[in-house]
Amino acid sequence: MPSLRKIAIVVLLFQVMGNHAQEIQFERGKVIDSVAVNGSDETFALYLPTQYDPEKLSSVIYIFEPAARAPMAVQLFSETAETYNHILVCSNHTRNFRADNFDIINRLFDTVFSTFNIDGRQVYTAGFSGGSRLATSVAVLTNQVEGVIGCGAGFSPNPAQTPNPSHKFSYLGMVGALDMNYHEMYNAKTYLEKINIENELFTNGDVHKWPSSEQLVKAIGWLELQAYKKGIKEKNNEIINDLYHMWYEEGKALEDSGSLVKAVAFYERLQRNFLKYHAMDSINKKISSLRNTKEYLRQAKIAANIEVEEEKVKKVFFDRLKKELNASSQPTKFKWWNKEFAKLKEKYTESDELPLRELGARVENMIFAAAVETAQVELGGKNMKKVFYCHRLLVVLQPESAYPQFLLAKDFALQANKPKMLEHLYLAKEKGLSERKYIDNEKAFQPFRNDSEFKEFVEGLN
Repeated sequence: MPSLRKIAIVVLLFQVMGNHAQEIQFERGKVIDSVAVNGSDETFALYLPTQYDPEKLSSVIYIFEPAARAPMAVQLFSETAETYNHILVCSNHTRNFRADNFDIINRLFDTVFSTFNIDGRQVYTAGFSGGSRLATSVAVLTNQVEGVIGCGAGFSPNPAQTPNPSHKFSYLGMVGALDMNYHEMYNAKTYLEKINIENELFTNGDVHKWPSSEQLVKAIGWLELQAYKKGIKEKNNEIINDLYHMWYEEGKALEDSGSLVKAVAFYERLQRNFLKYHAMDSINKKISSLRNTKEYLRQAKIAANIEVEEEKVKKVFFDRLKKELNASSQPTKFKWWNKEFAKLKEKYTESDELPLRELGARVENMIFAAAVETAQVELGGKNMKKVFYCHRLLVVLQPESAYPQFLLAKDFALQANKPKMLEHLYLAKEKGLSERKYIDNEKAFQPFRNDSEFKEFVEGLN
């Protein structure tokens, strides 16, 4: 098993010896795409806030991006860094399914702690999707992390990397209402409450994606409040007031839009976190008033049944997917899928009720993700019949999207079927594919680089 004891030792050493860090000059207020990791050919993206002072201990957020898009991830957190004065670090090498992620992290920790004056009491990890699971794993295995920012996914399936009552970090969850892992994040919150780990869950209307910079600033403010609560940082009244008003305005916007259950959840967050800073009389009255309305009770009843109903709907589709994938040969006609997707849209995705629309979108996103991931696995095993089946299913699910057509073009390229490859490339272009970088970066198209018809297609892209 990869050694993470080293990470814990590094954190502990620099909690005591941070002022011995090697002083190296980096530009502040700018994303630096590539900084060398000591003793390796690895690099990381870095952001130093404009108020960074090398003579003072600094907090740091280690960000884990599932596709190793480090500069993009650091840029997303830059507004947060300016607001709360965090150093941002993201490896250009850790990614989903990489076996040596922990070794990379060890080297990264060594480099950062030997380069910057890091306060060992203010070490945070953050990640999206598989990166979120990795961020929590690092916190669990080191027990030296102050807070975790988990976006779009919960914990590692490895029990040794799951939080338990011995852990003291704070956990900030973030997830979109259309994310296939939406209920997973709520279940993670329930579990953390049972084992008395401080946590909050912030939701938005997004699909499975990184939260926006604005959402990160609002949510990560909760970790700032935790630092005040634990005496790690001196409280900043301006930040406290700004956070209160940001969270209140979001709750008020939900109330004004008629989403009363979600509005009450936001107001209750204010109760939990600002009682010692603000009078709560008006918030208490607002919550009580909303809870007693017929519309709130109606929405609450729908919300209470959503997860159970969603599991039933999901089972129908995933049972069918499993059955067809396990068949001796995969179907090429998708009559059942067309019929059932139409029912799903009519009853859920196009419903007048927001919770039902969100249910439908989540199920669609789950099936889409399952088909993409299954195709990736089958491609590794060179089972092209199953790969084609999965990618054709994506066309049924998202007929107006360029992505399924692009994937089918890749499949036919791997089969050296130029006519079908070009057919699907042109279909992808019709449906929105416009940038040639996606073609240039794809190895499957390499054998066709000098083909005149292929070159003509590529030259028609931006």
